[in-house]
Amino acid sequence: MKSDNIVKQLQKKELEILKFVDNFCQTNDIPYFLSAGTLLGAIRHKGFIPWDDDIDLGMTRENYERFIQLVPKALKDTDYMLQTYKTDAGYPLPFLKIINLTTTLVESNAKDGNAKNGVFIDIFPFDVVPDNKALRWLQIKKCKLLTFVIHTKMNYYTRAQTPVGGMIYKLLNLFWGRYSVRELLEKRQKEIEKYNQSNNHNMSIVTATTEFRTETLSKTEINDVIRIPFEDGMFLANSNYERMLEQSYGDYMKFPPVEERGTRHDIVYLQLDDFEFGDPTYKKKK
Repeated sequence: MKSDNIVKQLQKKELEILKFVDNFCQTNDIPYFLSAGTLLGAIRHKGFIPWDDDIDLGMTRENYERFIQLVPKALKDTDYMLQTYKTDAGYPLPFLKIINLTTTLVESNAKDGNAKNGVFIDIFPFDVVPDNKALRWLQIKKCKLLTFVIHTKMNYYTRAQTPVGGMIYKLLNLFWGRYSVRELLEKRQKEIEKYNQSNNHNMSIVTATTEFRTETLSKTEINDVIRIPFEDGMFLANSNYERMLEQSYGDYMKFPPVEERGTRHDIVYLQLDDFEFGDPTYKKKK
């Protein structure tokens, strides 16, 4: 997906969702913070990275669960839906989305799945992680292996259809094949939250695939937030955003080479307002 027009169409809808989430969080005193490329865009571009096609937010697990508990009431009579593996039986990911149900957005890795779809923003929970690096490695590896099995069972992507992927899947099924998808989802969730009652000092995104190389903050500093400009509004960021960006990107003010400036999501079908792109075979799952 390379068209600037497509990216701009997406960004406009995503910004509308972000404004809704920000207003809800202000009303309910729920701290959040811009994360990943969204944070980078806010600091380097005062808005979206021109070629970025999504919005990422972070919350501590405590605030994340409060958000899940309170937001359904606010979503009534709106075009938006809270999507988690508990609210959508076809959704396999361990973080939530707020999606616009008047739109359709189908990514290639989800085109054969059964999750509801639409333009969305992602909200990632930050969980307590081990201080010991070896334990961190074991935790994230187990989560990734469970995710591989879950995604394969739910037709979320087709890596298991490759020769090597198929062998790995068969091996993993020796351990987890007796469990239902729901049981595997709960098993992964338990692993993600494994250290939340511990005395460990740091929090990170266990649900991502960066293996703690990015955005790790201490429990005492993670909810210290400030407002920074993003597009035509002011949104929350962690006060230590410089360190977060250095962890993720190194010299974050330096632009990547032109050949690396691309969108992250391979979209096979997009429909919003009067705009349509891609293969209309992939219509909205209601």
